[in-house]
Amino acid sequence: MVIFKQRSRSLFFIALLAGAVNGLPGAAEAAEEAATDTSASQPFISTSGSGEVSVDPDGFRISIGVEVQDKSLQKAQNQVNAAMERILQTLKNLEIPGLSLRTEILQIYPVYTEDATPAVSTGERKLIGYRARNEVSVAVLKGIPAELGERASRIIHAAVQRGANRVGNVNFFLQDPAAAQDRALKAAVDDATRKAQAIASAAGVRIVKLRRVEEGFGPLGLPMQSAPSTAGGMGESTPVETGQLVVVSNITARFVFAK
Repeated sequence: MVIFKQRSRSLFFIALLAGAVNGLPGAAEAAEEAATDTSASQPFISTSGSGEVSVDPDGFRISIGVEVQDKSLQKAQNQVNAAMERILQTLKNLEIPGLSLRTEILQIYPVYTEDATPAVSTGERKLIGYRARNEVSVAVLKGIPAELGERASRIIHAAVQRGANRVGNVNFFLQDPAAAQDRALKAAVDDATRKAQAIASAAGVRIVKLRRVEEGFGPLGLPMQSAPSTAGGMGESTPVETGQLVVVSNITARFVFAK
């Protein structure tokens, strides 16, 4: 946020350099452009601006899964498959508008244990069973903001009742952030303009025009998340608060000024 002025002699140097290499293709055009471009010699004020817009989310996503360990690989797989079939059917029966289900993790792997006496451990591992895991991403893509929390609560409760023992990664989001981003961007430009006008007033000059703007959107809010955890023992309802998302836009701007 400083006022400074570029020296016009740099353009003269560019013109001389262009003339010195006149034999190269495009040299004449470069010299003409350097001679006619006066914007680089104009003094300017550089400021930054930021804008924030708070919006209600209209969608959410959550991971729900089942994990089972058994001495038999087949039994572990069968138990996980049966539990996930119950969960998926139960979620579909909720008839929540915009519900989307997608499998994201399918795992079966052996579980070993090492010698329990480190002093005499041979380093050999003993197979003690198999662990199977099935996890789905559950999303509501056409949600009404005021109802998202209640729908998320219903989904979690229903899944746990049908055997889910892993629940996590709750994420509320905005499906189409374009309008909110535009509002945040306008607020950022207004902020940068206000700062430039304040600097110009303090320096005894006036803003003539906006010369250049560079933008960079900030993160689209801070999603509500939780680490995957076992879900056993959950009560009849799971309170879920959606909160709001904050869309952030940051810019830098240059304003030409005159006395």
